[in-house]
Amino acid sequence: MPTKNHHDKQPAAEEHGQPKHETRHVRKELEKRVEELSAEVEALGAEVKDAKDKYLRALADFDNYRKRIARENEERTRCANEDLIRRLLDVVDNLERAVGAAVESRDFDGLKKGLELTYASLKETLAKEGLCAINCLGEKFDPNYHEAIMAVAREGSESDSVVDEVQKGYLLHGRVLRPSKVVVSK
Repeated sequence: MPTKNHHDKQPAAEEHGQPKHETRHVRKELEKRVEELSAEVEALGAEVKDAKDKYLRALADFDNYRKRIARENEERTRCANEDLIRRLLDVVDNLERAVGAAVESRDFDGLKKGLELTYASLKETLAKEGLCAINCLGEKFDPNYHEAIMAVAREGSESDSVVDEVQKGYLLHGRVLRPSKVVVSK
């Protein structure tokens, strides 16, 4: 059996049909590609972190905006009530004067006149705020505006018409604030 020389042994790459220098070249290309991909992964990681930070900041900004709007709406409502109350103070003043005058003079006709003027002033103030009474007597019953509390048979009245108003109903800016409580004919 012949002896093998160490020169007779071929490298593994050459055994597979690739010369040694091509294997080194492929390895260098693979290492270069791995470095490129690693750099790309790092860049994408930084982009993801930046996008997450921006998202969290936007979320916090939106939450702050929502809270600020809620505070502003609360303040606006409070101020709107403040204006209404300021206008109603004239009515309160007139009622106080009427009560004071009635105690001092015992003039019931004067008291009645003072109360009528005060009531008119109150209705005017509320009308300026958009409040108006629902007219219902003689009207056809409408469940959108009326709450029937009783039905009665009444001669000369059309069926389902309002024959009596137990409690006045009101509209505020065209929307029902409180329906009229009514008696309806059968």
